Amino acid sequence: MKNPSLGSLGRPLPSTIEQLIEQVRKRSLHPTQLDRSDALTLSIALGELLEYQRPVPVETEIFEHWKIGLAGCSERVDWQSQVGDWAAACQRPGQMILVHYADQALAHSPSFEAICDLSLEIESQYVLIDTWQKGGKRLTDWIEEDRLRDMILFARDRGLKISLAGSLQLSDIVRLHSLKPDVWAVRSAACVEGDRSRPLCPERLGQLMTWQRSMRNGIPSNSEFQLKPMVP
Repeated sequence: MKNPSLGSLGRPLPSTIEQLIEQVRKRSLHPTQLDRSDALTLSIALGELLEYQRPVPVETEIFEHWKIGLAGCSERVDWQSQVGDWAAACQRPGQMILVHYADQALAHSPSFEAICDLSLEIESQYVLIDTWQKGGKRLTDWIEEDRLRDMILFARDRGLKISLAGSLQLSDIVRLHSLKPDVWAVRSAACVEGDRSRPLCPERLGQLMTWQRSMRNGIPSNSEFQLKPMVP
């Protein structure tokens, strides 16, 4: 869950969070109501670390993960201790997910390796690779595929899982499938005309779900999955 009008990791308004909580309760989608294998895993974006003077936790337990960005932190000497404060405010160990920005120089964010090291310290299981600037460029415009592969291997060697985001479209996911990240994090690919600020598009969601099912059924190569034109 995020507010796309507030940037890469915009924090949703409290009223929007309340609406989601109500829907989750009505539909019995949370692990407290369902067997774990059938439950949804919910996460929430909390914005950028430096937007806060102190942690402002989410007052609900429905979110498995809290995601927070580190834009501007490469110019600070205290960002690790601030992350530690947030981790201490979590409802359970490992709830925080730190975000590495592919456009690191623009975001003035820490290195991927430093973020992995700190993720281990706060007992996080994941690192999210995303883009800070949302202006038409996608993940692979900032990081080459070979570098992404090396980053995923670096994280896995340390017991971390990787989630890939960054204005990815279905064609990107198909092309990068061999990297085998643990999670694909998409928004624009599921929205009308691929625009992250617009509503979800049923046709695009259907194509994403079809691709996911094809992978689960063991299709061996990207070439065997034929993309249909996206319907706006």
